[in-house]
Amino acid sequence: MKKLKSTSTHPTIGLKIKWHRKRLRWSQRKLDERSGITYTLISRWERQMADPDYGQASKLADAMGIPLGPLWDASPPPAAVQEKCT
Repeated sequence: MKKLKSTSTHPTIGLKIKWHRKRLRWSQRKLDERSGITYTLISRWERQMADPDYGQASKLADAMGIPLGPLWDASPPPAAVQEKCT
């Protein structure tokens, strides 16, 4: 099976989305229901195959009850985020 190359230009946002979703104990489908963004697209972001645009990131942050800033900024996620998401 051929592995797809990542097209992410914001390599930390997918990890942050996944970490916050898991912190809430939500499935991708539950985040889909809460945000109005399909779980297949959420999966692509979490696997760092693509990045959400600003509006999509805002919907995710609102759905998860977190500020957009820490999700959207380019700072690397804490080591704990990286470890829990790998």
